[in-house]
Amino acid sequence: MATIYDLKPKFQNLVRPLSTKLAEAGVTANQVPLARAFGQ
Repeated sequence: MATIYDLKPKFQNLVRPLSTKLAEAGVTANQVPLARAFGQ
């Protein structure tokens, strides 16, 4: 059975391209949940 510690690197590798593009666009970490909250 996989633990959270086994899944974390895989998840990070999956999300990394998106987070890189957001950072290049000038989006901050605080703006992501705010955009999600108001975008619903």
